[in-house]
Amino acid sequence: MSSESPRTCTTKKCHNRLLPITTYKWSTCEKCQNLDWERKQKKRARENIQKREREEDEHPPSRDSSHLSPQHLHRDGAEGDDDNGLYKRYPDAETLFMELRKHAKQIHVEFAAEYTMPLDLVVSDKAQVQMIQSEVWKITGYRFTVHEHRQMETGHKTLFWCSQDAEQKKNSRKREDEHVQNRDTVGMRRFPCQSKLTITSKNLNKYDESIKLVSIHIRHHHKHVPYYDVSMPEEAAEIIRDNIITST
Repeated sequence: MSSESPRTCTTKKCHNRLLPITTYKWSTCEKCQNLDWERKQKKRARENIQKREREEDEHPPSRDSSHLSPQHLHRDGAEGDDDNGLYKRYPDAETLFMELRKHAKQIHVEFAAEYTMPLDLVVSDKAQVQMIQSEVWKITGYRFTVHEHRQMETGHKTLFWCSQDAEQKKNSRKREDEHVQNRDTVGMRRFPCQSKLTITSKNLNKYDESIKLVSIHIRHHHKHVPYYDVSMPEEAAEIIRDNIITST
């Protein structure tokens, strides 16, 4: 190809003309170069934030906790107000869930607690978090949807929000494919829950894998009807709602 041959930007969907290679040596136009630079800057910033959060999760700043009772543990970390409160230590999961059941009857639920348990070689930290989330659903009647998984150095953390939280509603989109039949279903009722659930399962001590620390922080500020599958027949959904309300 001649050095004076006409050239166009090699970025997909961009057809800007470029100066001859003797004058302009790059294969993409200035606009695409600037956009690419901005994308890389944003990606680098996100990676730095995620790295800092992981480090803070595993190595929270030490504080003088001599004024706290043995049943309480002060937390710091990347979750902001999730980790700035007092986590009450319970002797086991059963005792913790009994206390959560009491809190779940309130309109405004703010519950931060933890317990320790021996390492289970069969159950991974992520699976442990999933089992706890299922138990929270049974106790509160609120179904929480995964917002983000965070793999930790010695465990796993998952962030959830209430499936009926109005702030987290996603707009449904109909598929344009003529071979796909779009179903019309009654939408799930939404509420101003202002919800957040964080569940963590990790080693109690970084250098000792034999004991696990499981922590729960749930925030839910609107008492509403329990979650049910909107695609179910109304009779079946009514039975599920009644059973959940009775159990709580």
